[in-house]
Amino acid sequence: MYDLESSSKKKLLSLAGMLLLLSLNTTPATAGGASYNVFVTMVDARSDGNFTVLISEGTTGGPACASSSSTQLTGTTNTSAGRAILAVAMAAFLSGKKIGMEGNGTCSEYLGYETVGRIAAVNN
Repeated sequence: MYDLESSSKKKLLSLAGMLLLLSLNTTPATAGGASYNVFVTMVDARSDGNFTVLISEGTTGGPACASSSSTQLTGTTNTSAGRAILAVAMAAFLSGKKIGMEGNGTCSEYLGYETVGRIAAVNN
């Protein structure tokens, strides 16, 4: 025999679960600074696992905590995302290719410097 009440509850819970997952995936990230079509002018990787990427033009729209420099963003190699960002920064530096750089709206590694949220190589 088919239990209508149980089936309806399961469908409702499934729908609620899907809506929750969709809302989590569409939540915007913290707004950070951004600069596009710029060159990487220096990459500084340090023994503490942190790194700094300097770009040719400053970011705009950065957080208040990034008061020391808009051309210098930081990251950490303690995460796979950080290691990937460092690899793209090094490749762009060594090849002379332009990039797009976005901060994540925080200053996690060093006071006064925004943390890299995204880096994208640009075909120039």
